[in-house]
Amino acid sequence: VFHGTKSYLCPNCISHTDCGLKGNSSQRLATVLLRDYASNAYIYDNTAVGNHCQRVLSKLRRYGHTIIDEELRVIGYALYEEKATAANHSCTPNIWPQFYGIRLVYRALREIKPNEELCIEYVDSALSKSARRALLCKGYDFFCICPRCFCSSDDSDIAQQLNAARNVAECAIEARDFDSALSATQRLTPLLQARYIPFHPHIGLHFLRLAKLMLATNYFPAHNILATLNLALNSLSISHHSSSHLLSHTIPELKKEVLLLVAQEEEDCLDSDDR
Repeated sequence: VFHGTKSYLCPNCISHTDCGLKGNSSQRLATVLLRDYASNAYIYDNTAVGNHCQRVLSKLRRYGHTIIDEELRVIGYALYEEKATAANHSCTPNIWPQFYGIRLVYRALREIKPNEELCIEYVDSALSKSARRALLCKGYDFFCICPRCFCSSDDSDIAQQLNAARNVAECAIEARDFDSALSATQRLTPLLQARYIPFHPHIGLHFLRLAKLMLATNYFPAHNILATLNLALNSLSISHHSSSHLLSHTIPELKKEVLLLVAQEEEDCLDSDDR
């Protein structure tokens, strides 16, 4: 468990509205520095200000951490002490960062053996091997030779299929075309399971979305929806804390609704048998 020493939480990102330069002058400056840094658009100079910016950006690069919410949406950025960000990268991570404000907690995604190295993913592990390596070289100055990258062959086709299916699902949801969204999300299931390790939070969030779409379209028996919701619960219970909003409110409320449908279906089945 670690606490950020310096942080900037974007109020627009937290409320999921269009992001702009809001807040006080220091927050706006932090946002500009981070955006310029991310796009490599900043300019070095030999002045005291320029040297200070270099030192700040160097620390951000080494010890900074993007803050994400429970559904993996970026909401800010924080600077942590060195030991908090010392975990190396692996394309098959065994820990996952979770944030409570600027408090950082690492959760184990599987059983970890004594003396086993703790690793997180610096980039989305569902990307193709070539895309992951390119991003890691550009952003972190190393060429990944983790077991997954070293042993796997070119997987660009599968990664492209996954990305295309994700885009279709997102566009359909945005257009409130839930039938198309459900179909695209169903196609995503085997692709996600092939790209992510078990209990990766993207897996749990996928099953949660799938359960919501099944409920919204009303095409499936309630027992099937409940089974999908339990898959989401089992996965997110590993990557998320029990006090998280997803586990303490979102899923329990959905489960209540689905259980009522299950009871109604069972009652209708009994009435049909009596006839």
